[in-house]
Amino acid sequence: MMFATLDKIKDPKTGEWRERDKAETEELAFRHKSLMQSGHLEATPYVIDPNKILWTVQDGSKGYEVKKFLMEQPEVEEFEWDQKKTTKASWNKEKPSEL
Repeated sequence: MMFATLDKIKDPKTGEWRERDKAETEELAFRHKSLMQSGHLEATPYVIDPNKILWTVQDGSKGYEVKKFLMEQPEVEEFEWDQKKTTKASWNKEKPSEL
């Protein structure tokens, strides 16, 4: 199982930073799923908490592709896979450079 933790957003009414609510998290999960599908990557999201999405794949070998895609999304702060957490900062250091 893979988990993506999302960043906080600025509330347009109050101007304060807050976590997304469930509907906002579901909307973002659907958008990410659609983008993955357009790249022929099948993953299923389940919103388990505001700001946290559980991702599953039928083919475990696709896990790294899911991780790479999600860590490149500006809304994703942290990715956890097999109890190993990767933050945005550590991802920027470890990701392979692309030509």
